[in-house]
Amino acid sequence: MIAPNRGIACQFAWLLLLIPICLSMACESGSTKASPTITAQGFDMLRTPEVLLGETSQLRLRIEAPSGIEQLFVRERSYEVDLAQSPETTHFPLFGLPRRVWSKTDVTLDFGPYVAEKIKAPGEYAFSIVVSDRNQQTTEETLRILVRPKMLETDSNLEPSPPQTQPAMPLEPGAATEASMRTAPFRLERVGPGRVLGGEEFGVTWKTIDSVLVVIRLRGNEIEESRFARLEPGAFASIDTHEKLAQTLNSAETRMSLDLTTAVDRAAGSVFAIVQSDESYLLRTDHSATTLSDLGTTVTLTGRYKK
Repeated sequence: MIAPNRGIACQFAWLLLLIPICLSMACESGSTKASPTITAQGFDMLRTPEVLLGETSQLRLRIEAPSGIEQLFVRERSYEVDLAQSPETTHFPLFGLPRRVWSKTDVTLDFGPYVAEKIKAPGEYAFSIVVSDRNQQTTEETLRILVRPKMLETDSNLEPSPPQTQPAMPLEPGAATEASMRTAPFRLERVGPGRVLGGEEFGVTWKTIDSVLVVIRLRGNEIEESRFARLEPGAFASIDTHEKLAQTLNSAETRMSLDLTTAVDRAAGSVFAIVQSDESYLLRTDHSATTLSDLGTTVTLTGRYKK
């Protein structure tokens, strides 16, 4: 009778020893924090963003690692760096960083400086981003960027130049002035919820309707009830008189608003008309840029217009 009791006692002792171990394992398992994440800011990684060769554009990825970053590798062709542990400080400004990011839980990489400094030819480039946290959890993403050749900002490239033999002033100023259109540069910019700088000329304002791709919706301001018509890219060069613009607008669909995607120069090449009660404008956006700040997102549109 003694032996069975001793056996039960031994089993009970082992059970008492195992319970704390199991509870400890369960606590450790339950306390494991989420894996690192990599998300784009201001653009969609499923669609290859485009940038101009030699220009600095914001291409931001946010890295979140609740357990702290152990390693953060960035690879592009033969270039490779661990932004978490590298002792070489020259790498960090290429990604908008002041220092290495070891043990950080939330950092933002800006690939714009790297593209502007390291990429010397047009084409598609791929960045491999691999982040590992202090719990040995790893996340990997690939950022693809299309680098386009930069257009020469000359009148000959923007629109056909008049023959050199054409007089500077028309022989019949009244008739010619009524028909021809003047071409000039424009710049529209809005910081956060502020007013659209430069919008008074065209009677427009806008609001942001998509914070990821930074889609803005243009509409008339409180003074003008402007209407908008989206036109083909070639329309800016082919329409050179008020009569041609009027004919084009007669067959075009005009709306009370116009949406433009502005992140990573997406609005470049957009051609549209702004129609007011007594004036019409033809615009072509050559560049669009977005910048994040404490005041909100700054959206800038630059290009040329005809009036």
